[in-house]
Amino acid sequence: MFHSIIITGGDQKSREEAILTLAQKQGQKIIENNPDVFLINQEEAVGINIIRQIKTWLGKKAYQEKNRLVLIYQAQQLTTEAQNAFLKTLEEPPENTIIILAVNNSHQLLPTIASRCQIIRLKPKDRTNRQQDYQELVDIFHQDLGKKILFAQKKGKEERKEFLNWLEGQSQSLRQKPTQENLDLVARLTEIKTMIRANIAPRLGLAYWLIKD
Repeated sequence: MFHSIIITGGDQKSREEAILTLAQKQGQKIIENNPDVFLINQEEAVGINIIRQIKTWLGKKAYQEKNRLVLIYQAQQLTTEAQNAFLKTLEEPPENTIIILAVNNSHQLLPTIASRCQIIRLKPKDRTNRQQDYQELVDIFHQDLGKKILFAQKKGKEERKEFLNWLEGQSQSLRQKPTQENLDLVARLTEIKTMIRANIAPRLGLAYWLIKD
């Protein structure tokens, strides 16, 4: 098994599920505050200082697990400088170390990065499922107030990151059929994503979006 891996394709949720499966096969647990997991998941640029931190961390012994795990969920955020600084580590990771980079498209990374990793390509989300998700949102938008509130309460229980991924998927599906109504819904979805990123609870943001005139 390669010790440097790129997971690409699918959607963010399927990439996260693939990472979890790989970690479990190696007997590793991706839990909060696990000292043997170095996890990066940020939407802003990941610079060379983070790579230096990873290298320093890899120079230490594992605390609890047999293997140590480096996870970079949005690897496209790695700057060119950071990717170049990471090459040697990806080519020759320390013993009992697995490095996983998750990215929508492997072409978003330098070819020199891709050439040093095993690439696992996930299948895109089934088109029928996307259409069903999209239709569910359109249908609930035309329901009465009570059903809208119930939908918002149920859907709003999801984790913030998962909820934002769902919103992005809805936007993409609506854009595939650019009627005026769908474009209006996309504009509203953009508004709610901004609200969620400003720490508004997903349940409240979705309820506001559904009942807004």
